[in-house]
Amino acid sequence: MVGEGRADLECGNTTPTLSRMKSVDFSNLIFVDASGFLVRGDARIGRAAELGGKRIAVIAGTTNEASLERALKQHSIAATVVKVREAGEAVALLESGGADAFAGDKLKLVGAAAQARDPKVFVLLPDDLSFEPYAFALPRNDTAMRATVNGALGEVFRSPELDRIFARWFGTLGRPSQLLGSMYLLSITPE
Repeated sequence: MVGEGRADLECGNTTPTLSRMKSVDFSNLIFVDASGFLVRGDARIGRAAELGGKRIAVIAGTTNEASLERALKQHSIAATVVKVREAGEAVALLESGGADAFAGDKLKLVGAAAQARDPKVFVLLPDDLSFEPYAFALPRNDTAMRATVNGALGEVFRSPELDRIFARWFGTLGRPSQLLGSMYLLSITPE
C-alpha cells in the first residue's frame, strides 16, 4: 500500500531488503529479531538439524521463506516446506499434525503460540535461522517524511518512554537485549 501511494507509513515487522527498497524507503531500524522454529514439545525435535523429513510451515512471500529455503539447501536438509498465508494457519497445522515446525520471526512465533488453544505445548528451538532487523516502510524519495519519522523515533529511543513501551508489550521477556539497546542508540539521529 505504501509503494502504491495508498498509505503513508507501514508500522509492522518488516525487514528492509534491497528488493523492497525498489518500491519503498525505510526509516531507521526500530527492532531486531531473529527467525527460528516453533515446534510441539512432544515432537522430540530439539534442533533445526533434526527437521529432515519433516513438514515446515512458513508464511509465503516473507524473508523467512527465503531464509528457510536457503538454510535447508545449505545444510542439506530434505524437508517439505508448507506455505501458509498467516501465523494462525501455521499454528493450526502444528496443532493438527499437518506441520512439524513453523519457521518465522521468533517474536512472532512466541505471539502465535500464545494465541493457540494450549500455548504450553509449543517449544521454540534455540537455532537462529536468520537475522531480522525491522523498520517502517515509507514512500520513496520523501526525505521530509523520513526525517520526521526518524526524528520522532530518536525522541522515543532517548527518552524514558522507551522503557515504558517495552515493559507494556514485552514485560514478561525482561529488558531489551544488549543488541537491541545498541540498535536504539545507533538509531538516534543527532539534531
